[in-house]
Amino acid sequence: MTFSYGFYNSVDGDRMYNAEQFSDFFNGIVNDGVFQSVGTAFTATASGLGLVLGAGRAWFNGTWSLNDDELFIEALPSSTLNHRVDSLVLTVDPRISNRENRLEWVEGTPSASPVAPTLAPPVGVFQYTILDLRRNRDATTVTQANITSRVGSSLCPFATFALQTVEQFNNLTYKRSLVRGNNLGTVMTPAQKAALIDGSFTGMCLGDCWR
Repeated sequence: MTFSYGFYNSVDGDRMYNAEQFSDFFNGIVNDGVFQSVGTAFTATASGLGLVLGAGRAWFNGTWSLNDDELFIEALPSSTLNHRVDSLVLTVDPRISNRENRLEWVEGTPSASPVAPTLAPPVGVFQYTILDLRRNRDATTVTQANITSRVGSSLCPFATFALQTVEQFNNLTYKRSLVRGNNLGTVMTPAQKAALIDGSFTGMCLGDCWR
């Protein structure tokens, strides 16, 4: 099909639209990601055996996901063998048998130096990492220091909007925030280097340097 249109009221069933056609209207207006201005953008707080995920809204793959209140999510049991990093992901599953979005854990591999699991979903299923949770061996509770948010990173970007993008680049304060020029120290630390490699860095902007 090279040309389509919509939407008009249906008369005796002569105008039928599906979810894909409705979602397609937003292409070019909303780019996939988490809405920064809704709730806490899925900020998580440690709570006993798990964590409390704050309110937030996301738009991914032509579908929306909304957590309209604080949501308790129990962590996976820790390993008795070694430490582990688990990822809480937002899964978009458009397969005919499912047609749902869901929050779920992807369990990492126990290790003395654990890393977050590599997401390898089935074909046609999409996953976005909300946060990583370090589970120390035999841990019974979750601590705040072991929660690492991935919202706003390449693993789960913030949503951007066409009008917002134009207005941002016309704003002098925003331009200055992109090219900041802060001093990050005298030498690059191992932690900074690792964060730059895996894309998890925060607090560093274009123009920052080591002096």
